[in-house]
Amino acid sequence: LKLLARFGSLQHADTIARMASDPSEEVRTAACECLGHIGNKKAEAVLTTLLRDNSWLVRAAAVDALAMIPGDTSMALIASMVTDNSLSVIDRVKHAMTGNIESAVPHIQHIFGGSDVMAKRIAVEAVEESGYTGRILADLSSGDERARERANKLLAGIVNSGAHFGIEVALSGMDARLRHTALAAIRTTDPALADHIEKKEQGR
Repeated sequence: LKLLARFGSLQHADTIARMASDPSEEVRTAACECLGHIGNKKAEAVLTTLLRDNSWLVRAAAVDALAMIPGDTSMALIASMVTDNSLSVIDRVKHAMTGNIESAVPHIQHIFGGSDVMAKRIAVEAVEESGYTGRILADLSSGDERARERANKLLAGIVNSGAHFGIEVALSGMDARLRHTALAAIRTTDPALADHIEKKEQGR
């Protein structure tokens, strides 16, 4: 299977798609990688089915494979797995979002609008580990209204998730003007957090 994928021959796509329903989870897992390399709509459709596989190994492999396929559809499918019952699958979701953060941002916003606390924490970790926190804080002062709006929504989502240590760290390295703007934005969502951050800064 991996040899077929390495050569990327589309003529093997049907064969690999059939192997994706093999009784062996090892074969189905290997098929995921091949489908990721093929990367066409048919491969994406098969991987969508494999996201519902009984084996967490297969589901995790399907997430990794979808991360190889550019586009909003594949990222939407990946983000939908953030509530999977396997921590290993969730870790692959976070890894995929971290590695494709620009594509993941709209779906992270959707996660922030939901009620799943763990999913929100995973989304925050993806933002932080990708280094995107600084971009959010900088965009609060952007001349682009859409960028400011998106940054404010993302910041509110991070603050409301309760996992805002990364915000505090990022703020400590910003210049006074940007920090003032960011604190004002935080205050609109959580005045107590803004006060807490200011007191910490004054105590340094």
